[in-house]
Amino acid sequence: TEGRKLHPEERLKMLLVSSLFSNPRELPSSYLFRTGTASSSALTASCLCGAVRIEVNLTTTTLRPLARCACLSCRRYGVASFASYLEIDALPEEAEYLAYDDSCATFGAIERLACKHCRSKIGARRRDDGASFLAAGCFDDIPESLAARWRGDDAETKDDAPWMRLLPVQNIRALRTSSTFGGGCRCGACRFRVRGLFPGELQHCYCSICRKLSGSAFQTWMPARALRWTTTGGGALDLVRTTPHGRRHQCRRCGSVMTIIYDSQPETPWPAAGAIDDDAFDDDDDKRASIYRIIHICCDTLPPWFRLPKDGYPRLRYAS
Repeated sequence: TEGRKLHPEERLKMLLVSSLFSNPRELPSSYLFRTGTASSSALTASCLCGAVRIEVNLTTTTLRPLARCACLSCRRYGVASFASYLEIDALPEEAEYLAYDDSCATFGAIERLACKHCRSKIGARRRDDGASFLAAGCFDDIPESLAARWRGDDAETKDDAPWMRLLPVQNIRALRTSSTFGGGCRCGACRFRVRGLFPGELQHCYCSICRKLSGSAFQTWMPARALRWTTTGGGALDLVRTTPHGRRHQCRRCGSVMTIIYDSQPETPWPAAGAIDDDAFDDDDDKRASIYRIIHICCDTLPPWFRLPKDGYPRLRYAS
């Protein structure tokens, strides 16, 4: 980092990692913010803690379009609007994975793989033929020509996540504040009830922490008045520090990352939209959630393979 100004996200990560690694030389490369440095012959990927590292040789791999799936199992596992995967020859066998058997509307029966240590979403293996898929959210660096191609592919797809169809209410008096909704992880070991989810906002965050922990292009967060855990799977629930100023609830069994709890506002939990049950966003139900603002944050670290939607909502370079 000598001789150049650190990006705000990079400074944040260095502060966090310095508390985990006593020797600065031990810092994993996945904590370094990189753009535009990819070789034309390689694609690199890693988990948040650096325990899992993958390099895809583009000269020997037949690259396909990114496969995008917004089925309920993909959304709840990654706790995001959709999953994006790149089929590759193989995922590393020697890596320490947290494996979860699941099914997907696009790929069928699969084994989902996350880093055992930080629970970053790494990818999946299909059961019937062993095909391997790398989660796009863990990409570190890709050639611009490839990113541009995938941005074009992505523009042709539509997102089926119900919260992506929400619109801000025009009359703030129409906001509903007393509704209670359910949510939880993919395997169901950890379940919660959240009260007074709105009035509030949706924040689509593109920072590398959200991307790696979800395996997707972004995660969507929303403030709540209160959150109560109704079941924690006999010790399956973890509250893990992921930044110097916040922690996240994670499931030890399936790896879903469900909430952010900020040190400065512990009384205001921020559940991820992907962890909330879909009926909270039902247009035809009186329980439908109401919001007054939708914004995109950390756009300075937008993954190069993803195109921001033309929705007219504010775009912030960093966190709000």
